[in-house]
Amino acid sequence: MATYTFKHGDRPLEGLTVQRAVGRGGFGEVYYAISDAGKQLAIKYLRDNPDIELRGINIVMNLKSPHLITVYDVRRNDEGEPFVIMEYVSGPSLRDVMLAEPNGMPPEKAVFFINGIAKGLSYLHERGIVHRDLKPGNIFYDDGYVLIGDYGLSKHISVSRHSGQTVSVGTVHYMAPEIGSGNYSKAIDIYSLGVILYEMLTGRLPFTGSSMAEVLMRHLNDTPDTSLLPPGFGPVVAKALAKDPNERYADVNEMVDALMALTDIGDRVSAFDPTSLSAVPRDERAAEVPTRTSPPPIPPLPNLDAREAARQGWEQRVRDIGGRIANTAEVIGEQIRAGTGRAVAARAEQKAARRAERERRRRDPVTGELRSSRFSQIVVLLVVAIGVSVATTLLMDVKRDPEAFIFGMIFAMLGAVLGTMLAHFRILKRVPTHHWLFDRIVMAGTAGICMVPAFGMVADMRNDQAVGAVAALCATILICDWSKRIRSGQRGRVNGGDAIVPAIIGLATAGALFHAEDFSFAAAAICATTSMLTQAAAAMWPERDPRKSPVPYYGVPGPPKPPIDPPAHRVNAGDAQVVLTAPPPAPPAPVQPDDAATPAAPSFAGRRGGGFLGFVAKLLMVIGLCGAITHPAVTQNALDGWGPFPARMLRDTIGEMAPALFPIMLGLGCLFLIISRRRHSGVHMLRALMGGAAAFSAAIMALGPARTAVGVLFATGDLAALRDPNAYGPLMLAAGLLATAVLLLFWPDTDRDRVVV
Repeated sequence: MATYTFKHGDRPLEGLTVQRAVGRGGFGEVYYAISDAGKQLAIKYLRDNPDIELRGINIVMNLKSPHLITVYDVRRNDEGEPFVIMEYVSGPSLRDVMLAEPNGMPPEKAVFFINGIAKGLSYLHERGIVHRDLKPGNIFYDDGYVLIGDYGLSKHISVSRHSGQTVSVGTVHYMAPEIGSGNYSKAIDIYSLGVILYEMLTGRLPFTGSSMAEVLMRHLNDTPDTSLLPPGFGPVVAKALAKDPNERYADVNEMVDALMALTDIGDRVSAFDPTSLSAVPRDERAAEVPTRTSPPPIPPLPNLDAREAARQGWEQRVRDIGGRIANTAEVIGEQIRAGTGRAVAARAEQKAARRAERERRRRDPVTGELRSSRFSQIVVLLVVAIGVSVATTLLMDVKRDPEAFIFGMIFAMLGAVLGTMLAHFRILKRVPTHHWLFDRIVMAGTAGICMVPAFGMVADMRNDQAVGAVAALCATILICDWSKRIRSGQRGRVNGGDAIVPAIIGLATAGALFHAEDFSFAAAAICATTSMLTQAAAAMWPERDPRKSPVPYYGVPGPPKPPIDPPAHRVNAGDAQVVLTAPPPAPPAPVQPDDAATPAAPSFAGRRGGGFLGFVAKLLMVIGLCGAITHPAVTQNALDGWGPFPARMLRDTIGEMAPALFPIMLGLGCLFLIISRRRHSGVHMLRALMGGAAAFSAAIMALGPARTAVGVLFATGDLAALRDPNAYGPLMLAAGLLATAVLLLFWPDTDRDRVVV
């Protein structure tokens, strides 16, 4: 037997003196010690794999229950070796009690222990924690209470999530079959409790074997022999040891109720005197000798002299040879099964590692939360670009090659977004020095290269003014600070106010520089929409305040790095069989940026965590609102110049369905948007309701009282409609409602503590 590291009188930690060794566990040694003030403590020296042992202590450090051994602290000596400090239990462990009764204990004593264990497990499970290493050496009796210790391997309940450990979790003889797949639910503790109940009643484990691999295979495939159990206990144990976790008891209290329902058990447990357990002595074998896991060895044959051996004959020799062959075959079979088990475990480990890597890539680098797929965000950007292009073309009444102009606008906006993002993330961040003029030239040049397909499509129209409208976007990127818009989008802000200046510059440059007066409205729409699309696209790569980012941005240094080895907390263990682990302390809470740099959760098209329901809501509202506003112009003469389409049939169909279709789409979109914001602040939900109501009212006004004025204004561009006193009021009211809807729907949610869904 290996000697212990410390002996009587040693002081491994300041203020603690070792009195004697208690036992040895899977990761270290447990000692009985006394503090300088006279307090009795148990300290566990984590000699082997301390990181694994320390991983679970942060979960259970502050738990308080009369049925759990209290963990006080985790401390390190001068060499940096960790020690777990915990409550010392002077009473016997359940292993001591079982060794004192090797043929099984009475049912009332077994149920008494199960009832106490269930109270401790119920406390853990109610807090979302599973023990994962429940066994007789971790259960103690002291002063009238059954206590559970060694919960250093504890873990938050999770399904199909691997723990990240590379060693076996728990003790193989009490391990549930699903632990190998990383399924950690309270069903694994119920399974271990069923094994302990079987062992208490029979003195034997339900699944035995001469190797770890054989025991694991029997847990996976064999059914326990319940004929050895007292009457009535067989169905309870069989249900607790079911292979499928869903077939076991829903919780430990249900298992206790099933035991108490057995005949006379409740009365016998009430009459049981637990003080008799205090007289059970501690057994040195309880710390290091497990319960027998294989049948007792066959006693050797008595020694025979040469004369007796000669008289045995050839029959005995054949039997001996057959026995040797059978033993050899059994050894080979066990080796094959062990190798198969290791291969299965290795494949499961690799699969879990791949799942963990995929999950790590999906986590937000700032908040650590899982991000939704970027597919829906990209689809939103495409839908907005297509909708703006189609609406602009219809409103301008482009007669010649409208399809080319639509696709030219789409590729111009998407090319500008792609070009500016490439320049910002791939080019400018690699330049050692920066100047505002140089940065804008690089940004505009990269965007112009990415917009080459758009110029080619618009050039097919043989209209210089259309080309000038697209070229105005490059001039706008050169004049405006596009990097500022990208950084704003990374912080979650899709601000409609940032689109006003690009729209004005695009309108001015299209007319003054490129002589595209007829397409100046299209140039303004392209520039404004590209500004907002750039912010929405940048939100897919979120970043906090650059001054607080660990990566230097444009020469701005990041914050100082944290200390390499922060001091760790300490924990205590109660027995040699106790396996307690303490993870390093949680990092300090991140410093919240000031108001000027605090990222607000983006709303509408720019929200990072938007689910499918929010995407559908936005799509319905955009289509319904654009359709209702442009409907009067479409039904009058906007489709007359479209040769490839059956203009008359399409115009008549839209004219009949629009009064009912577009308001319905707006109403459904508003309802879905409110539902998608159900986990946000109440103010954010109210803004969705008010914005949807304003958009719905604007659509009703455009389809009703302001129908004639809207049709004349958008179809012909004649401002005479504004001079008509009967049309002026409804038109201005519709415009005001539309502006209010856009403002409310694009208003960001500043409540950063809410979960974005």
